[in-house]
Amino acid sequence: MSESINALLMFITAVVAASGFIAVANEVITSAEQFSLLKSKEAGDRLNGEIEVVHVTANAQVFIYVQNIGYEEFPVNDTRAIIDGEWVDIYSMQLLNSNGDAIWNPSEILKLSINKNLSYGWHTCKIMIKDISSPLYSFKKV
Repeated sequence: MSESINALLMFITAVVAASGFIAVANEVITSAEQFSLLKSKEAGDRLNGEIEVVHVTANAQVFIYVQNIGYEEFPVNDTRAIIDGEWVDIYSMQLLNSNGDAIWNPSEILKLSINKNLSYGWHTCKIMIKDISSPLYSFKKV
């Protein structure tokens, strides 16, 4: 009889240990799935809405050319600019290869005119629209 009780206790211990392992494994898998979904959503957001500075000309004014390289349309009036780490006022905006509307469509280039007389040398700019920002772009005023 003592052998049966020992076998029963060993069986119960094995079942409890297996249940604990399954619970921990399930939590790890669920966390990994949630992390993967979050990263997929972030990557999708970047692919849907993405802009890039393609050229900057700096004289008495600064002209920044920004292309919508994503798949999302943007209202032009939501555009903001940072030069050398400071917000700057955009004097005017012009869609260069537009279909005539005031919407910044994919592949269109937006020309920003900024009244800022920069010193000679290297500068940086970043363009933001909604929650999307361009990569930091370096340019030189000669």
